[in-house]
This record gives sequence, structure tokens and C-alpha cells, in this order.
Amino acid sequence: MIYRFEIKRQLMNALIWAFVILAVFSLLVYGFYPVFLDCRPILEEYIASFPPGIAKAFGFDLDDLFGFESYSGMVYLYVSVLGAIMISSAAISVFAREKKEKCRDFLMTKPVRRGVAFGKKLLCCLTLIGIVSVPYMALYLYRACDSREAHAVTATMWLNAMSLPLTQLLLMSIGIFTAVFLRKVRSAAGLGMGIGMFAFLLSAVFSLTEKEGLKYVSPLYYFSPNAVAKSGGYDPACVALAAVLFLTLLIASFVKYTREDLAA
Repeated sequence: MIYRFEIKRQLMNALIWAFVILAVFSLLVYGFYPVFLDCRPILEEYIASFPPGIAKAFGFDLDDLFGFESYSGMVYLYVSVLGAIMISSAAISVFAREKKEKCRDFLMTKPVRRGVAFGKKLLCCLTLIGIVSVPYMALYLYRACDSREAHAVTATMWLNAMSLPLTQLLLMSIGIFTAVFLRKVRSAAGLGMGIGMFAFLLSAVFSLTEKEGLKYVSPLYYFSPNAVAKSGGYDPACVALAAVLFLTLLIASFVKYTREDLAA
């Protein structure tokens, strides 16, 4: 019942977000990318006039910008921000619903264990990620194969396509942690927007400064196609850190959710 209730409440928003993400990806790839290729000399001269820090902050790298996989790394920066806002907002909304509406006592007195309630809410969030990510991955792989005139999907293509759902998993855990540990939640959308934009700012600061240590506090970089383009795979240290953060935040949230006392 909990799973079905939350899915019904979140499904329309998830479908809208999926449409927006696909629309942004299609616009940037099918609309702007051919123009980029046709106007390459003009764009090279124009982008070269940017201050170096500004160009890097927005994903412009003239050395390899015009290859599809490198261009898709720039597209990912904007798609990942949308995906981060979507899943953060959804996770906070799902896990803070009873807290926000001041009806936690009703949920906890029903004949269902708190751990089961947590699991069903988590499953709802994972379903929402699938609703958004599966169409995106299919469209990305189709366009990547088309750009290479290839009939088989390569490992690099898979890694690039998986960037969005993997990033959303990490942001989901952050959203759940936020919802469970905050005493009051006024606006799930506002908090989700804040988390997504803060993640973008961290990524921009890393691009501006290029300080190695900053990439470890930039969650949008952990599974970035830019890292795949440079080394052929994700950064192992970032993957390990993402896994540790994901498990730590989920475990801490589970313990808090299942053991906290209800307000009188």
C-alpha cells in the first residue's frame, strides 16, 4: 500500500521530469550539435575568446569538444543537474511525507514494520529513477551508435549512458538522508532544488580550479562522461567514494527512520 500510494503521488512528476530531460538532451544533441559541427571555425574562435575558467565551468574544451562523446560530456552536465533536482526532490517528498504532514503516528501504528515502510519507500525512489533513466539511456545509446555508424554498443557508450542513473542513486541517498534527519521539512521541491544546484556549483568550482581534491566533493563528477573520455572508465577513487557515501547515508537513514521516537 505504501509503495502504490507513493508511486501514484510521484508518477506524474517523474513523467514530466523524464520528458524534460529527454527534451533537453534531444535539443542539445539533435538541435545544437549539427549546428556546432557546421559552424566549427566560428565557434572555435568564439569559445576561444571566453575566459579559460568560464569555458571550463560550462564544459567547453576546444581540444575535443566536437567529438560526440566529448560533446555528450558537456550535455551531461546539464542533464545531471536536472536529474539531481528531480530525484532529490522526490526522495525528500517520499521520506518526509509523514513528517511534513504531521501524521507519522498514523503510519507507525499501522500493522507494518518501520523497516518495511523504509524499504517500500526506497523501492518507490528506485522506480522513479528507472522511469527517468531508462528512456534517457535508450536515446543516448541510439544517438551514440548513430554518430559512430556502429551497430554494436561499446563499453564506453554503456558507461556514458549509465552516468545519469548512477548519479541519481547517489543524490537519492542524499535526499533520503536529508528528509530523515531534518526536524522539519517545509518544501521538498525547494530542498531538492538546493541540493541539485549546490552539486552543480561544486562541479563548477572543480572545473574552474582543477584542484584534484575538489573532484571528491563534486558528486556530479563521480560518473561523468568527461572522466570516461580521459581514461576509458570512471575514476576508481570516485566510484569507491560514491559507494561508501551511498551505503553510509542509506544505513544511517535506515537506523534513524526505524528507531527514532515519534513526537507526542
